[in-house]
Amino acid sequence: MVRTRLARRHLPFALGIFVTALISSWVSTAGAAVLHVPDDFATIQAAHDAAVSGDTILVAPGTYVGRITITKAITLASHFLINGNENFIGNTILDGGNGPYVISIPAGAEDGSTIQGLTIQNGTDGIAPFARFNLLHCVVRDTSDGVDYERGSGGLVRFSTFELNSDDGIDLDFDVDIQILDNVIRDNGDDGIEIRLQNYTGPTKSYVIAGNDIYRNVADGIQLISYDVETDRFFEISNNFIHDNGAAGLGMMDGAASNEDFRAASLPEVIYVFNNTFANNNHGISGGDNTVVLNNIFVDHPAIAVKNVDANSALAFNLFFGNGTSHSGSNVDVATSVFEDPAFGAGFELLPNSPAIDAGTAIYAWQGTTVLELPSSAYSGEAPDLGAFEFESGDGLPPEPPILASPADGALNVGVMPTLAWRGKGAIFTVQVALDPGFVQRIVNASTSARKYEVRVGALEHVTSYYWRASASNGNGTSDFSAVRSFTTEAPNAPPTAPVLVSPANGAENVRLDAKFSWAGTADEFEVELSTDPNFLSAVSFSHGASTQMQFPRGTLAYDSVYHWRVRGKNPLGLGHFSLPFTVTTGGPPDTVPPNQPRNLRSPAQTETTIDLAWDAATDNVAVMFYIIYRDGSMIASESDTTHTAVGLTPGSTYAFQVSALDAGGNESLLSPVLNVATQGGANFVGERRSRRRQ
Repeated sequence: MVRTRLARRHLPFALGIFVTALISSWVSTAGAAVLHVPDDFATIQAAHDAAVSGDTILVAPGTYVGRITITKAITLASHFLINGNENFIGNTILDGGNGPYVISIPAGAEDGSTIQGLTIQNGTDGIAPFARFNLLHCVVRDTSDGVDYERGSGGLVRFSTFELNSDDGIDLDFDVDIQILDNVIRDNGDDGIEIRLQNYTGPTKSYVIAGNDIYRNVADGIQLISYDVETDRFFEISNNFIHDNGAAGLGMMDGAASNEDFRAASLPEVIYVFNNTFANNNHGISGGDNTVVLNNIFVDHPAIAVKNVDANSALAFNLFFGNGTSHSGSNVDVATSVFEDPAFGAGFELLPNSPAIDAGTAIYAWQGTTVLELPSSAYSGEAPDLGAFEFESGDGLPPEPPILASPADGALNVGVMPTLAWRGKGAIFTVQVALDPGFVQRIVNASTSARKYEVRVGALEHVTSYYWRASASNGNGTSDFSAVRSFTTEAPNAPPTAPVLVSPANGAENVRLDAKFSWAGTADEFEVELSTDPNFLSAVSFSHGASTQMQFPRGTLAYDSVYHWRVRGKNPLGLGHFSLPFTVTTGGPPDTVPPNQPRNLRSPAQTETTIDLAWDAATDNVAVMFYIIYRDGSMIASESDTTHTAVGLTPGSTYAFQVSALDAGGNESLLSPVLNVATQGGANFVGERRSRRRQ
């Protein structure tokens, strides 16, 4: 039986795909040089310093001890790059000598470097990036955090293994765009992937975690940590096999806490969880207020499979079996869920009699948006299977074109929200509605797994002729389109009916001043009223077109305020009734004040390879969350308290340290004054002591 992952092509707004270079592409860049280590340069750092952007540093097998700093858009690779032989990954080792990092990509470095085909080990961080880079076909092990992504970083990590790291396999801090695809993340001392959601507003940052095998991590497979403010981040977690982790498969925490206690926090960010297999974690998923959970399998969780996935969340077309509790406090659509033994094979693949086969959905709408839209080529059979692994059902023929059923061809006085229906076989149907029989001016181009389609509010106009057709698809192909039919919509016979308010939800808190307000209804024009009193005696009116969503003009809403809003429609026959009102509360102003500068940076003790640091606590208008430690101008670590030990230092060497404070809003203080400290074991240390006595 073939075990294959479902093709990851379902998001209609698919994120830009990072392209992994072909094995031979490193020789094709015009003007690029190949620098060999150790033949041309004794060390990797020396090769880097001689390289220019676009060059490749090719490292021969061996163990290279020492720290590497990458500031240029170069490729650093083993001979795996030449011939794809995976033996070169294991025998080309970069060893950080237990220092603060093995590879640093500091702030200000060029984006676009690639690290490929190497084993990276023995550092507090395996890689400490502050710029975007690609990590391909590597092993990262025996560090604290395998890769510790910081502000300004991100990129692509693919086909790599993260194992035996004492903290997290992959640690994501601040705001990054990243794709984590087709990796093995196992046996790490805390979380497989830990993501901290520090305050961020701006263009949406996307986190795509897909096709990974995440298992036997001490805490969560994936952990999201909220700092109690909604951020502009989006998560897609799809086609992963997440199993045998000590805590949650996907755990959500708030209050900046990372010690998993299954609080199932109410994270407001949008999270898509599609076609994963969750098995034998303590909890499957805990938390989430805007989490869409589709086509997954949850088996053998001794506590709870899904906990408090609530508020606006939706859980449909999932399988639950052998869990202590299938679901608790979660918006589970029982009608589409399966509660049977999934009939796994030894590798969690689906056997031919599995109830998970063809039990999923290829299309799903949530909050008025199509969030899942799988082409028939993405799965085998009549519909997608549940879980991370698709059952291959074999070859066959595509379906015949559908036969249109209603409305009748040439029908008159059809409502402006008609239900289009047809007959025929298929897993997915495409329906099109247009203003012309050639379908150039298309109004609707949608996919559905049902044999009907309800035209959405506002798509069609009164007294207008339309043409429509449909096609059918399965795992073997797509049919031709059906014969074309036409219909004409009715004239309005009354003012519009009262709209139904949708978002923000009634009673919503911490609403942003630039939030989109939306409703359902049809009209030529809408009137939106906003008031600070529930009787709308002091209402401000906004005329709006036929669109069913709007943002209030800048300056309309104020921070920390309660508002009431309602909507009514207008057509040639008059004004309709107002909707039922909703009440919302805006959030407080963003924290833009940085903490005060840390004071009294000092070094209580030194050894030949370590320097202890301490400083006085900084103050902030809200709260200080972290301190960032800099050595010789580069960030080396962050601490939640006021002490740090710098390790992996050279005996008899002097280092310049500074510290800054960081609050939950991401505001960083001024750097402390420079403290120069020497390690023991050389003349520099003696001179430093004498200098201090003179002071």
